[in-house]
Amino acid sequence: MGNAHSLEIDLSDRQLTSVTLQQLGALVSGPSAYRLLSHIKQDRGNYVQRLYLRRNQLSYLPANFEVLLSGLTDLSLRSNELNQFPLEITSLKQLVKLSLAGNGLTYIPADISKLRHLEWLSLSSNTLDDLPVELAKCKRLTHLDIQKNRFKALPNCIAHLYSLEVLLCQKNSISTIKLEAFPPSLLTLNMSFNLLESVPLALYNLPNIEALILSSNLIAHIPVELCLNNTSLINLDLHTNKLVIIPQEISQLKHLRRLNIAINQITEVPASIGDLLMLEWLNVNDNQLTELPDSIGNLRKLIKFGIVQNKLEKLPESIGRLTQLAKLDMRRNQFRWLPGSILKLRDKQDSTQNITTENREDSMVRALRPGVGSLKTILMGENEHLQYYEGIVCEMNNQDAIVYSSNMDNISAENLTHLHPVGSLSEIAARRLLDTLPAPAGSISSLQYSKDRKEHLENLPAHILPSYTLDKICLNARQCEACLRLYCESDIYVAELGCMGDSRVDVPVRFRMCSYRCAKAFMAIDKTSPQFYDDDHESNGLEALDTPSHNELSSNLLQESEPGFDSNLLRESSVTSTATTRHFSVTKCLQSSFRALFSLQHADQDLAVSVPNMSRLVTLSNVSSRPSLPTTGRYVTTDVSELERF
Repeated sequence: MGNAHSLEIDLSDRQLTSVTLQQLGALVSGPSAYRLLSHIKQDRGNYVQRLYLRRNQLSYLPANFEVLLSGLTDLSLRSNELNQFPLEITSLKQLVKLSLAGNGLTYIPADISKLRHLEWLSLSSNTLDDLPVELAKCKRLTHLDIQKNRFKALPNCIAHLYSLEVLLCQKNSISTIKLEAFPPSLLTLNMSFNLLESVPLALYNLPNIEALILSSNLIAHIPVELCLNNTSLINLDLHTNKLVIIPQEISQLKHLRRLNIAINQITEVPASIGDLLMLEWLNVNDNQLTELPDSIGNLRKLIKFGIVQNKLEKLPESIGRLTQLAKLDMRRNQFRWLPGSILKLRDKQDSTQNITTENREDSMVRALRPGVGSLKTILMGENEHLQYYEGIVCEMNNQDAIVYSSNMDNISAENLTHLHPVGSLSEIAARRLLDTLPAPAGSISSLQYSKDRKEHLENLPAHILPSYTLDKICLNARQCEACLRLYCESDIYVAELGCMGDSRVDVPVRFRMCSYRCAKAFMAIDKTSPQFYDDDHESNGLEALDTPSHNELSSNLLQESEPGFDSNLLRESSVTSTATTRHFSVTKCLQSSFRALFSLQHADQDLAVSVPNMSRLVTLSNVSSRPSLPTTGRYVTTDVSELERF
């Protein structure tokens, strides 16, 4: 710390109440240090470039300070007792970084403009309420920290700091911004913990902004212009405001990696959020959400997802596509069960195939489905309505459920009616129609083609496809997780208890089934066998958890369980080409639906669905490796944190 070629002198945390040049030298490297400083003054003054006097009790600087250390580039006087700006500093012509944070300063003199090389200026934790206009003469200033002061408005000089990249002004009392514009060079702006009631007009167009933090204000509305013009944003933080609506235009923030809208009054997340393909961190905790859009499954790079303390009852099936998700926090909601697709998120590096349940009355060894994900932490506490069922489940009135264990021999005839409901005419017509649609709109192509399917159906004449059936298919089409075909109405599920996360959390899940027959076939499949997924083709995470021999297995199982079952029903539907042929097929389909309605013995018998060719599925080895967790510094530039500590 003290030789003739020293670049840095650090006297921080020495409890100094005052300092002279003699004391300064003595504390550097012993009794000969003052002679050393004199030598530096005469021959090598420019060698001392950095001086740190942080966290002392200094109320002034020693005489001739600026003469002896005229070559300083970095000076930190953070956390002392300087009630006035030391004018000696203005003579340090080479100064690049200056910190006077944590003192008792009430004003900054106009002479600060003499520091023409100044790039970093930290004035946080003082009692300032304005800055001199002359500060704009510091043309090289890139980082300015004025947080924790008494500003009620941003100083006018900020608009003229044309090199400014980082502006920290959180924890003031700013209620309005009268600036016409911020410097276009701005990359990071933190205005959290102020009194803003709306997003200022000056923020509507920041072409280079990457981090915008407006949390803990009184903002009730996100202007569309904020999303349309600030497309370089990587980090957007609006937590703890009064937001009710998130605009659809948020999808324009294509580079966004971190979005925090927690602690607001938001009732709905727009489907367009699925267009934020770079998003890695999403926090919607403590809002009024009752559902999440299916498009959540498009956020394939999501690593952390918080949905704590909302009013959610279900997760979208597409949650299974978030295979890079490492942490899911879903505490304090109203979940009764989770979609079976969530089991895909289990860490692929976890090879455990069985687990013994020791804290439940029905202690037993449970087989676990292998995952293809990265989930390390799942938090589910304070969901009081979770139903830990296993077996075939038939929902009643969307609340109660009749549960059948794997042993179905003793089921009464009355309960069998729940498993073999007579399908409505519209449901029969919908299923038949879905089986005849051309690819990629057809059912085999999975729900990723829902937009194509809707467009195709809307082009059919009204006398071919009534509007009621059209709406039903477009809005309610679901995919059976055994046979992968689409249906609209079914109350039958297969319930399982999964085990996920490093803490081995019991996760009650349900797989959607189009019929009791599919449910029986699904339950007979070995859970621990190698699984196959095709993420590129089926983009919704609704893939059945099947073995490669699923075609043959399903056919055999169904023939054994239903002696009258015709295995020829398990066939691929033909694909028609021309519009005329399609219309004819639809008409024929609807006519056959009427006949089928009156000849039905069991609804699922006539509504048997085909199993697609599984040869297109890929093995687990094709799934990308789990990424490392992001740190806070990933969304806030490193020099911002350094500025706050300087």
